[in-house]
Amino acid sequence: MNKASELSPAVEPSVAAAATAAGKADIKRSYQAIDGLRALSMCLIVVYHCFLFSGQLIGEEQFAAMVRNTPLYFHWIWHTDKSVDIFFIISGFLISSMLFKEYKASNTIRLGNFFWRRFLRLMPMYWLALLLFYPFLANKHNIWANFLYVNNFLPAEEAFMGWSWTLAVEEQFYFLLPFLILYLFPRFRSTLAVLIGLIVLSTFIRLGFHLAYPEFNEMHPSQFMFSNLEGFTYDYFSVIYDNLYTRFGALACGCLVGYLHVYHQEKVIAHLAANRTRMWIYLFLSVLVIVLQTTIPHFNPDVPFSAWQMVLYSTLHRNIFSIAISMIMLLSLYPVSWNNLLSRFLSLPIWGFIAKLTYSMYLFHLVVVIFITREMQKIVGDLSTASMDMIFLVIWGNIFVVLILTIAMACITYYGFER
Repeated sequence: MNKASELSPAVEPSVAAAATAAGKADIKRSYQAIDGLRALSMCLIVVYHCFLFSGQLIGEEQFAAMVRNTPLYFHWIWHTDKSVDIFFIISGFLISSMLFKEYKASNTIRLGNFFWRRFLRLMPMYWLALLLFYPFLANKHNIWANFLYVNNFLPAEEAFMGWSWTLAVEEQFYFLLPFLILYLFPRFRSTLAVLIGLIVLSTFIRLGFHLAYPEFNEMHPSQFMFSNLEGFTYDYFSVIYDNLYTRFGALACGCLVGYLHVYHQEKVIAHLAANRTRMWIYLFLSVLVIVLQTTIPHFNPDVPFSAWQMVLYSTLHRNIFSIAISMIMLLSLYPVSWNNLLSRFLSLPIWGFIAKLTYSMYLFHLVVVIFITREMQKIVGDLSTASMDMIFLVIWGNIFVVLILTIAMACITYYGFER
């Protein structure tokens, strides 16, 4: 089986390293760009959580003021939770590529082999993290759900190691996808149409939950994100945010790219190389969508949102973002002359180094964020009268320290245990 294709976004070893082991230089160049996306996403998740927990560093009043007064050019900070969607896209691409290749070659999938490889790759490091954190985290009585990868079905406030909901979503996806390829896709004339249909279906499912829970539509989006702001509720997170059935749109986008990569690679390359202007339009529109989405002051409590605006945004924004990222990933996979710069940037060695650490980084980063943020508060002291520029400077300094220590800890766990 092609080692370069048996990977997943926040959990697998470097894609480029796997491609090298397979001895395929062209795949190596292509998959290095995927490593870049994965590493960037992990760094942005650290940024997101550092800002999200910065209230204990700068004080609750200053935190509320910062949320309300974040400059337009920094609004992207509050949208970096979408980095998880990038993880899902990459996971959908890499796992579906592997399974599509096996199915294309043999007209079957060795389910036992696939599930055993997933078990050996994911469980030991995850179980180690669960045992290490068990003495220190709340909701110990629910750790059983983590071992079974169903912790995202619990109410968010009752989950153990709450940030591991993403791993549960991915594991559920790993379980379902082989059966979809074996038993669902062959029933239709076009697998491509089925994948597009799944993306559309995921959008309507999100809409359905908003119709079923109209109380969400009357609340401000900030009340779903900031636990230290008045009116915060975990309900949105539990019902819509952290479940496979409301988040599989990004995974389906990745599977769509994986299908094109396995079955229509030559056509895609020919299409990308045929028209320079058209390809620049693809890239421009994708970047434009991402920039517009990440500059919307969606989480500023002082910016009003009507019920229909809330429903429209929450229903569409993740899938639209995922489509844009998927297009950028597709362009990076096949770096024809005009878009080689994008692929070269995402293929920088630093990203490849970070990429192979992302599973360990994700498992341990939030503990580092909370610990370092508390220690940093002792150093900087009272910031209740500090200017907003000073507050942002302190938080970015905190992010730098957290990233360095998270990478250092990930190196220890990766080279000492995971690898």
